[in-house]
Amino acid sequence: MDLLYYSSVCQTQRTVTFKSDATIGQDATIWSLDGIQNDNNDHGLPMAAWTWNGVFGTIRTFLKFDELATIPACATIISAELKLYGPISQSGIPVVGNSCYFGSPYNSYCPNQGLIQKVTSSWDEQTVTWNTQPTTTTTNQIIIPASTSQWSYNFTDNSTNLVAMVQNWVSNPATNFGFMTRVEIEARYRCMVFASSDHPVDSLHPELTVTYLLNDSCMDCEMASNFSYTVNTDNLNSYFFKASYPGQSQYWTVDGEEYIYGDNLTYVFSTGNHEVCFYRVSPMYYNTSQIAPTYCEKCITICVGEQVYLNTARVQKNLNNEEKTTIK
Repeated sequence: MDLLYYSSVCQTQRTVTFKSDATIGQDATIWSLDGIQNDNNDHGLPMAAWTWNGVFGTIRTFLKFDELATIPACATIISAELKLYGPISQSGIPVVGNSCYFGSPYNSYCPNQGLIQKVTSSWDEQTVTWNTQPTTTTTNQIIIPASTSQWSYNFTDNSTNLVAMVQNWVSNPATNFGFMTRVEIEARYRCMVFASSDHPVDSLHPELTVTYLLNDSCMDCEMASNFSYTVNTDNLNSYFFKASYPGQSQYWTVDGEEYIYGDNLTYVFSTGNHEVCFYRVSPMYYNTSQIAPTYCEKCITICVGEQVYLNTARVQKNLNNEEKTTIK
């Protein structure tokens, strides 16, 4: 008996990109000259040391990606990339843009390089103020180079410092308090600004891309419900299905009917299209106190034709038409 085998790997690498917007974005600006003011709807994320009517003050901003909680806590972070985009004008932004660029009247006060620091205590986008601002640490801080244009100055970082911060937040979701941005030298006249999640141009919103690794001891739902299958070439209606990662509370259904519990399934199909689904209790369930289990599911469609004759061409025809995979 010959078998055509479809296999899966024992580890999976995934890449996800989180793009803030006005609904899910968590960012806010605070100002030292008004200790109770909260700005969470500005189009920009400015950091500045400036004067207002001759009075010196400081602006800092906060930014957080709550979506990191969707990455399994046991994942290994391979890389991370943060992108901040500069707005193209002052519209909706309470600063004059970047202070350092060719021809700027403030060049004698340069450089205006900034810092991205890890926040170490909680804050709320709707309520954070200068007087209630959270604590930060200089550990793994990231330097934003001095600007070269008044507007449209973009910044990208994929440093090991960023990876270290993201890994800590993924491994310990309760400690994800995000970033604070500020100018490194908080002395007049230094300013830098990036677009916020409330900016009307979606492409300018803050962006974080993370690549992470899962293995057989660390899975998300897509990985936990994965399975492989083989086809018996002596009987093209006969299939053998095997869970890629054996575990507890697993079962299979064929055409919507519960068939058998366990890691494996052998099934002889009749002619036509058939849906095969594999269900497994989510690995995340074992680490929670949920009362009702959460199931991971993967379904494929098997298309079985009439067996008029058996040869290599017939086998190939069967395989070319049989698989349609969906993840639910």
